[in-house]
Amino acid sequence: MSALTSLLIDVLWDLDLVWRLLTGRHLIGGTEYMWDPKYPLWVRLLSLFHLALPVVLFWALRRVGYDRKALPAQSLLALALILASRLVGPDANVNFSWRDPFLHRALGPPALHLAATFAGLAALVYLPTHALLSRTFPSRERTDAGR
Repeated sequence: MSALTSLLIDVLWDLDLVWRLLTGRHLIGGTEYMWDPKYPLWVRLLSLFHLALPVVLFWALRRVGYDRKALPAQSLLALALILASRLVGPDANVNFSWRDPFLHRALGPPALHLAATFAGLAALVYLPTHALLSRTFPSRERTDAGR
């Protein structure tokens, strides 16, 4: 499940960070806080886990395979978390449950916004990553059967 939600997002985060280091501008955004002195340096450095996580996830997937049940499980978890995030309030905008990450506005009434947020996450992150992982790594069931 972690691979579905983290691989693509972490790789994009990594690209944005490296692009900013090399050019002084952000490629896609999302790492602006890394240069914001209002956050202590040690707090910003904690985000460097994004650099190692894709490597660790690929290593783990090579070792144990990819369980195809990750897609429905991660989708249900994400839907529950997006819905629950509305309880935090609009200022925090946790999981983009109040405003989208690009235009920074609501995508209609709350139910429509939440549905669009979930659908976008599933279509743009989970499904492509699931397809790639399904083709790249053996199923976990076949890995278990070979032992």
